[in-house]
Amino acid sequence: MKRKSYLEYYKNNCEYIKMLSHVDLGLYNKYLKFMSGNKAELKILDVGCGIGTVVNRLTKTSTGNYIGVDVSEVFIKKAKKEGGIFMLFDGEHLPFKNEIFDKVGAFTVLEHTENPVGLISEMVRVLKKDGKIIISCPNFLRVVGFRSDHPKTDGLINPILNSFGLVKRSIYSHFFPKLMGIEKMLPVNKIPFKADYDAIALTNPIDVGFFLKKCNIRIVYQSGMVNYSQNKLVNMISNLPILNNITGGFFIVGIK
Repeated sequence: MKRKSYLEYYKNNCEYIKMLSHVDLGLYNKYLKFMSGNKAELKILDVGCGIGTVVNRLTKTSTGNYIGVDVSEVFIKKAKKEGGIFMLFDGEHLPFKNEIFDKVGAFTVLEHTENPVGLISEMVRVLKKDGKIIISCPNFLRVVGFRSDHPKTDGLINPILNSFGLVKRSIYSHFFPKLMGIEKMLPVNKIPFKADYDAIALTNPIDVGFFLKKCNIRIVYQSGMVNYSQNKLVNMISNLPILNNITGGFFIVGIK
């Protein structure tokens, strides 16, 4: 899908608003916790804010100044109805000066971008020194996890192929860094539409972690789950090295 047509898909997609409106707020619990502020002067940016669920929630419940940016005019229009601060951006260049935010986050956003590496770099650029960056995405190279309907992760063969893909990336990241990159993939054209069918970037924790480190980000937390489980043991296990690279999602926090 060409860049213009793909951006238009989000810019004017009212049906997508309906889908986002029905997402349970509980899905964002972990992201809300890490993005919340405790000082009035803190500036916090949510990249790919959608209809403003996170920004509007934190504006009402936490201390700090929250801003959301998204490529969709209809998303931003919907988000502003709740009273938060929102801005349009082109999907690549954040409309802010260098090092002005204390926290910058993106929740299930990178997989929908044509240049995720560039967006990571932009997020780091606008982040203050000692600020936190929070990124959560589906892991399209997952090896274990709950049942998936996505063609990259379903079935019995994909987990085996994905394990080789993760090993390859791990080797490249250590010995052939110039070969690293976040691969593109085609969106899934199936009806009914399901989560991440519109993803176009093969996000995985090894690639994302590599490019964060390349931007001089020190990773301080990594989990194999995008949200908290009610089972504390599952939460602990998902944070373990290796395991946090092979499950169905990942959640990374780093400091500049």
